[in-house]
Amino acid sequence: MQVSEPRVPFTRAGTVSRRSRIAGMTALCIILIVLLPLRLTTAQQRLDGAALDALQSLMRAWSPRPTSSAVVIVGIDEASERLYPQPFALWHAPIGAALSALADANARLVALDIVLPERSYEDLIPGLDAALLRGIVALKRPDRLVAGQSLDPHGRPRPLAPLFGAVLSAEALALTYVNIDADGVARHLRPSSDPAATPLIVERIAQRLGLPLRAGLVDFTLGAPFEYIPIQQVLAWAQSDPGRLRQQFGERVVLIGKVGPDEDPVRQPISMAGWAGNTPAPPGIVYIGQSVRALLAGRLLPPVSEVAIGALTVGGAALVMIAGTATVWIAACLLLGCLAAGTWWAFALGYALPPAGPMLAVLAGALARTAIEAREQRRHRLLVERQFQGYVSENLLTAIQSGEVDPGLPREIDDLGILFADLRGFTGMTEKLPAARVLDLLNRYYEAVTPAIHEYDGAIDNFRGDGILAMFGAPRAHPQGPRRALQAARAMLSCLDDLNKQLATEGLQPLRMSIGVASGAAVVGNIGTTARHCYSAIGDAVNVAARLQSKCKTYGMSIIATAAMRAHAQDVLEFNDLGELTLDGHSSVQAIGALPDTAL
Repeated sequence: MQVSEPRVPFTRAGTVSRRSRIAGMTALCIILIVLLPLRLTTAQQRLDGAALDALQSLMRAWSPRPTSSAVVIVGIDEASERLYPQPFALWHAPIGAALSALADANARLVALDIVLPERSYEDLIPGLDAALLRGIVALKRPDRLVAGQSLDPHGRPRPLAPLFGAVLSAEALALTYVNIDADGVARHLRPSSDPAATPLIVERIAQRLGLPLRAGLVDFTLGAPFEYIPIQQVLAWAQSDPGRLRQQFGERVVLIGKVGPDEDPVRQPISMAGWAGNTPAPPGIVYIGQSVRALLAGRLLPPVSEVAIGALTVGGAALVMIAGTATVWIAACLLLGCLAAGTWWAFALGYALPPAGPMLAVLAGALARTAIEAREQRRHRLLVERQFQGYVSENLLTAIQSGEVDPGLPREIDDLGILFADLRGFTGMTEKLPAARVLDLLNRYYEAVTPAIHEYDGAIDNFRGDGILAMFGAPRAHPQGPRRALQAARAMLSCLDDLNKQLATEGLQPLRMSIGVASGAAVVGNIGTTARHCYSAIGDAVNVAARLQSKCKTYGMSIIATAAMRAHAQDVLEFNDLGELTLDGHSSVQAIGALPDTAL
């Protein structure tokens, strides 16, 4: 039987193995299956909205877009309410007078972001309806008025009081609502797909101004923050300064509504209410004003096509196919930067690029590739460990991986067990067999006996031809190192006996092994250069064990150990006293022998 050595599938740096490519393709498919439908979810819409809001904030801070003051807000504030203390439902006179004043000022269009009354109050205050009606008629004749309606609990527009309904056509009415995104922020205009439905107030303004209407992102980088003109100021100019009135409102779109801090708050990407500070939810009339600005400036930004978004998502997820963790994260950072720049560039050109999907794809691709690389590295490490586990003890591998083997810090061990084993007569056998057969036989021998060393936590120092030097009690100190050395020696002989039975069936001569065991103080650590070194032991016990092994044939023993070893393993082996042995190049030692070579 020939024992083959496991191989580790190394690849060149920067390349992807076939297994890794398959894992990458699988991860890419999973990412796309998850991310592409994610565009329809509220979660991604929130991310897209937040990203576009951040973009608009940066662009507004660095390069706001100028625009003409074509939109003016007439506000009903707290001072107005103190001046006209009656309930707002009875404000027919001031609102009617303001409408008449704006008609005289030649306003281009007036939009009421307030709901016209649903009933008549003539029974309470005679002439009240007529006061409001005069202002409506003043703007109605040239069709310069958009009047507000609200919805009833069934979602239907509430009817106006009969008198007002008779004067106003359906084309002058609009719902006093705005489009709200999934995260509760008003940033998009989405026209109704039902031509018979009453449109929202921004849609109706666009229709009355003859502006093209489409779905898109409202550009909040346009113009300076709004400053409203109080309604009472409009009435004062109408009485005392008609020229100022025409100067402020002539040929402009005028919005009339409440501007108080708690009046109709609507969350918006950027607060354009100059009087309200940096509140995240200024009055809804501010959103209407900014939307009209965007319509007039052609800055209602349509979204980039779904095909382009899909392509960017696929491209970002394709990072999972790039080799190398560092490379993939560098590429991820570059792609994220390009997506940010592309979103900016698209906005500048008049398109809204929702970046969340492609950016999530980039991150998912990079994370997936990192996970694949980590898995491949772990698999590679396990293969390396498996390749060397027959030759390097598990405790040495563990010590190296945990950093316990410090190349610059040798350790002293007080009582280290040393085992030296050698094949007897193997040199003569090599002269009769081909070199390849000898190498195969030697590898089979090592494969058979090294597990016995590892079983007792021995660390193999090195292989010397057909010899093995092992230490017990290092790299992790163990108080029973000498005992484990003797236990391993006995187990090695048992393993060799099993191998010899296999060799006999192949017609080969059995192998015979001699083992010398000693113990004593030693220094252990890395020996060699930084480029090539080994973990070894330096001490007298190493020399003694090697010389005792050479005496095994002379004394007919399989194991010879120093006499001091008897105390460590009297219950493991039956020893014979060999007396004082003279060792070549060393002073004599008291020795004991075990397992005559005919016993196994």
